[in-house]
Amino acid sequence: MKSIREWRDLEQLGINYLTAESCGLSMRLLCDVNQKGKETVEAFLRCSLTSENWNSKVNGEPAVASVMLTRGVLDELAAFAWIYQTGNPARLSDRGVICMEHTDSVTDFERVERCYPGRWIGESNHPGNGIDNTHAMSGRQS
Repeated sequence: MKSIREWRDLEQLGINYLTAESCGLSMRLLCDVNQKGKETVEAFLRCSLTSENWNSKVNGEPAVASVMLTRGVLDELAAFAWIYQTGNPARLSDRGVICMEHTDSVTDFERVERCYPGRWIGESNHPGNGIDNTHAMSGRQS
């Protein structure tokens, strides 16, 4: 299991926090992304990233784009990125995001539930379970 508690922890998922000085209102953070991070952010925001990167590397891989992200999106982005890249569930808690790995045991899951009040993301029986949902009545994907 891993935890993501701050912006620097997202680098392992291809998203590298650079600075808050790029936003004149100090509301957004400039981040570089490698290819994996770019695909993840694009899926999360349902957009295409077209701005050039500022630095050359993200987690040892070439940076391919930059994005400005709001400070408040950290936990949701972290949980989404973990699920999107690994297929494993994550737990949103007041202590950050707890990311479960395929090697974690049932006991590990139970311990996380006891120690980290919150909610599981990526574990549901919803008919559209996954990154994009399928509307139960119409079958349309969002």
